[in-house]
This record gives sequence, structure tokens and C-alpha cells, in this order.
Amino acid sequence: MIGRIDMNDAKTRSLLANILCEQLSLLEMTSMKLFKEHLTRSLPTGDGHPVLVLPAMLMPNKLMASLRSQLEQLGYDVYAPKQIMTTGLTDDIYQTLNDYTDSICQNTGKQVSIIGHSIGGIYARVLATRNKALVRQVISLCAPFLASDELLNHSQIARIYKRFNPQVNDNQVMTPEQFSACPGVPTTSIYTRFDGIIPWGLCLDRLDALTDNIRILGTHVGMAHNIFACYVIADRLAQKEREWRPFKLEGLNNLFYVKDCVNDIKPSNVFHLAFNSKKRVFFSR
Repeated sequence: MIGRIDMNDAKTRSLLANILCEQLSLLEMTSMKLFKEHLTRSLPTGDGHPVLVLPAMLMPNKLMASLRSQLEQLGYDVYAPKQIMTTGLTDDIYQTLNDYTDSICQNTGKQVSIIGHSIGGIYARVLATRNKALVRQVISLCAPFLASDELLNHSQIARIYKRFNPQVNDNQVMTPEQFSACPGVPTTSIYTRFDGIIPWGLCLDRLDALTDNIRILGTHVGMAHNIFACYVIADRLAQKEREWRPFKLEGLNNLFYVKDCVNDIKPSNVFHLAFNSKKRVFFSR
């Protein structure tokens, strides 16, 4: 299904509503535990290329263990950055991840696909933007890469983030201009309009031959344990190198997935998409 973007859905909800939405993450995690074996058997197997999985802010790597385990069962060479707790967007963490990505490519002789949850997805995009020769593709999960200073000033969670990351304005690499740019490699953004942490409109990529926006039913916290997200991830990773194509909406996929397509993202459009509750905008592919 090609999505109609409705500002009434994209607006910021009350704090209570956001908290209630995120409680559904428990259902996502439980469903994954119950159906993981069946799901893994139904997913396409991989070609063994390296996959780097980056967690969300303040989330330890062990919370991504289920996704990494599933990818390993599908035949991928899976990696996770060790001893890194992502507290925010900093140039120092970027450099550490950049060096780690380079070492993976050097050791395997292959390009690496990067999957990033939330802020991890922002790091994945910047890594790809600045190192196209190293990155095969990027898959982001609820990553607010369209965030800007103007938008951050209107988000409660973002204002709290800036309070605990005062160095954010000193970054030279991890800037809104860097992570909002199209990486130039195949890029898939997976997100949900029931996101209780960030405005889901900030996860929409520009329309491009190498980009795809896929909306699913789920939560921000539970996205790495979401059955629908795992299906898309496996489908994207299984594509042959240099033969990337957008996710196909056919058959049952039309029931569970929606593509929101934006032809021209301007700061004013993004602002309304993320926060305006009155105006409606339609986008088509």
C-alpha cells in the first residue's frame, strides 16, 4: 500500500499516550520469542556478508541479541560494537564506529550492511555517507534522521537529550546536515506511526532510486524485536550485491506494510509533518 501521510497521525501525542503506546513493546518481544523459529524458517537465507548491528541510545548490545541471533541463523557474519554505550550523537563515537567498520571490511574483504536502531540508525547513515566504499546498504529502525535544531526545540524528548548532551553543538561530523542527507547507498527506513519516543515523520527519507520508507505496526522500543521489521530486514539483506530494489508491496505484504513517499522534503514540510495537527499533505510515488 502506498501511504497517505496524514498530519493528524503524525502530530506529537500526549506524554501519557506515548507511554501507553510503548507498553506494546512487551507484546512485540513476546511474539518474537513465540514465533522466532517459525519466522526464521520462512525468511530468505543470506550470502554470508558482514552485518553490523548498532543499538539505540543508552541500550546495551544484549538488547539487540535476538536480532543478531536471527541474522546469524540466516547465514550472515554479524558484528556488534564492543564496550560502546551510545549516550548521544558525538564525533568521538562516530570515529570509533568508523574505525570498527573499516576493520570489518579489511578483515572480511567485503562491504558491510549496517542496521541501526534509533540513534544507531543515524550513525549508520553518516557512516555510509562518508564511507560509501565500505557500506553495502543501510537499514534504520525508527531513526529520526530528519531532526534539526528547529524541530528539536519542539520535542520534549529532544530537549531532554540536548540537556544531557551539551556538546551536541560542537560536533563537526554528527550534524543534522550530515545525517539528514541521503547516504548514496541503498537505504531502507523502517518506522511506526505509533512511535512513543520520537515523531515518526522524522524517519521519512527523500524519494530516491536508492531509498525506501516502510511503515509497520509496532513501537519504538520494540522495533528490534518486531516480526514485521525482521521480515523486511531479511528481505533487504538477501538481495544480491549491486542489485538492490525497493521492497515489493504485493500479496500479503499489502496488508502489513505501507510506503510513505516524500518527493521534496523541505524544513517547513518536515516541521508540519512532525508536529502540525491540522494540515494534511499527500505524497505519492
